[in-house]
Amino acid sequence: MRNLFRKASNILLISIKPQFVSKLLDGSKSLELRRVKPRVINGDIVLIYETSPTMALVGYGIVESVISDAPNKLWNNVGNRSGVTRSESNKYYLGAEIGYAINFSQVNCLATPVNLPSLRKRIEGFHPPQSYRYLCPNVASMICMPL
Repeated sequence: MRNLFRKASNILLISIKPQFVSKLLDGSKSLELRRVKPRVINGDIVLIYETSPTMALVGYGIVESVISDAPNKLWNNVGNRSGVTRSESNKYYLGAEIGYAINFSQVNCLATPVNLPSLRKRIEGFHPPQSYRYLCPNVASMICMPL
């Protein structure tokens, strides 16, 4: 995994609800919808933190592209791969002029999830992001590698 981190321009740590993480990991969802444009490009890494009740780093995705468009047009383009209904998408993007979708070429599980207490032991003061945050390769390696 260290080689993946070295090749990536950016490493994004993203918080996702459990029902959407399971869809990413089983392949029924291949992209993540966002209201704010992430600074990632093809080949970058997105680390997936599963929110409560799991509260663990569980996997990672490799970015293929970021798609942006008006929410209705975005839905028409990627809705079938989003893991949400049109109604859920409309509610999520309510008031937004532009929506974004991080399109993954692949999503993988970590061999062993890293729970929140372990993350806090590895990185003093670690707090999972409300939405997302960028990590440097050294920090990403620290939180992903087995102890």
